[in-house]
Amino acid sequence: MRKNYIFKDVDDTLDNTAIRFVARNEIMDGYADGSFQPDETVTLAELCQIICNCIFDKYDDLEEEYRSTDENLKEKFGNHWANKYLTICYKKQFLPDSISSDEVLDRKTGESILFKLEEYWVNLFEFKGYIRHSYEKIIRSHKLSRGEVAYFLYTRISDIARFLDNKLYDLRINEKFDEAANFIIQLPKTFVDRLTLNRDLSLIRYHVRHTTKENIPYLLKIANILLRRLDRNDVLYHYTSLRALEHMTKDGANIIFKASNSVYLNDPLEGKILMRQLQAKRDRLFSPLKTLQKQNRVRYGSEIIFSDTYILSFFKAEDGDVEKLPMWVHYGDGGNGCLIEFDTQDCNLPFYKVMYQEKEIRQVWKELKDALVPVDRDFEKTDSNYNQIYKYAYVILDQLSWLCKSLYYSDEKEVRLLFFEQPEDACEETFIRDGEAFPRIYVPCPEPLEISKVILGPKIMHPERYSLTLNHRDIGLVFVSQLPFQ
Repeated sequence: MRKNYIFKDVDDTLDNTAIRFVARNEIMDGYADGSFQPDETVTLAELCQIICNCIFDKYDDLEEEYRSTDENLKEKFGNHWANKYLTICYKKQFLPDSISSDEVLDRKTGESILFKLEEYWVNLFEFKGYIRHSYEKIIRSHKLSRGEVAYFLYTRISDIARFLDNKLYDLRINEKFDEAANFIIQLPKTFVDRLTLNRDLSLIRYHVRHTTKENIPYLLKIANILLRRLDRNDVLYHYTSLRALEHMTKDGANIIFKASNSVYLNDPLEGKILMRQLQAKRDRLFSPLKTLQKQNRVRYGSEIIFSDTYILSFFKAEDGDVEKLPMWVHYGDGGNGCLIEFDTQDCNLPFYKVMYQEKEIRQVWKELKDALVPVDRDFEKTDSNYNQIYKYAYVILDQLSWLCKSLYYSDEKEVRLLFFEQPEDACEETFIRDGEAFPRIYVPCPEPLEISKVILGPKIMHPERYSLTLNHRDIGLVFVSQLPFQ
């Protein structure tokens, strides 16, 4: 299996979001030459292997299912290399009775098998939502391609995960931690990566598989400190340059943002305010966290250690005043850029409110203390569970540190997307600054955002030319800023 989801024939466009997802979750794999070959026809055996990758968390689970299958059923597909996958899919009634392993997979049969998988998931999760994505992409030829299969799986998993996401969010926000723990344990790993409102669960994934069920409520209570910083606003704004807007909108109003590593942030105190406060905390409950902080500092010394945190920044118009002159100066290319409005009503990405006020940051410490009290009460300090839960608390604290900014930046009313990625999953691109080319590390946003409006900067000459291009790219609402700025 490839260790990452970067392929030489797959770029960061909207159409390839699905391919990155299925590769990252080891549902579909690439080829030895580093390509994915999205236009290659998928075979029946490959499709059955892909389906098994979707419904079994571990290969051992698949093996157990195969062992428990009737021997006569196993003989149906003979000595075919994909006998296990074909047999299990046939057993679960994904395949028609008359099908054989050497049969060429036509579009009608392939579509039927995929819809059987959708029906299986709907019944498994008692799905009461609706499928938002259409099936219109799968119309190209009489054969089914690898790219089309990836698109189908990504959209179905995303739609069902949206339903699961809100169900789990309600359990957590109402502090039904035991119920939420049972919910998480039963979730296939395929869906965890799409639980975007519960993005901190990507941190729990490892812990769930390396801890006891009894520990999960403690982890969830700590994780809720991050969850409570979610902002479920419908409209957000983003200042940027015209060059960036031109690049982003090549595929139309739906765009894939690139989240930059935290090293590119402007504020020198980014990520430090909360951790510096930890050093001054005298409460006994925070002592293990301070020990972890000291261990990390000693271990790394003066070596430069890079964060695995990637950030996208947005602006929230809390007072109804959408445009801010200082924001045009600092982030809108000195008034020569643009302000983009996004409608996030149908978007399930986790937008977090940035904290500027001391009282907000004090509230974090209060919530963390409340979450650690039962850990200190229920576990011995020498217990491995105790240490594991505290290590997780430190990870959450580290993530929260990227939501704390200096009061000097409070006028920005910033809302952030945080992504926590391994270095091998990041991408590299070249950008130009002051006439020189620099490499920049980023990760693509896992879900598209839809532009609903663009406001062109107050210093732009001939704004009608830019408006014509944007209209041609399916962005109907384009305005010109009326702020007095020259």
